[in-house]
Amino acid sequence: MSFRVIVLDDNPDDRELVLRQVRAEFPGADTLALPDMNGLDEALARGTPGLVVTDLDLRWAPAIRPSWS
Repeated sequence: MSFRVIVLDDNPDDRELVLRQVRAEFPGADTLALPDMNGLDEALARGTPGLVVTDLDLRWAPAIRPSWS
């Protein structure tokens, strides 16, 4: 099984920048970029990812807040 990375960001430009960096740091990783909740449950049902990178200010997920906020 390959290393899986999920990128959650509602800004398409930021999402692409993060994907580019993730692919540079983890060549060969299975990457999935999601702009919203659609597909997240399905992606998680396929197994636990090795890494999830998320925007701290997702407009569709107000419950996600860093511990220092």
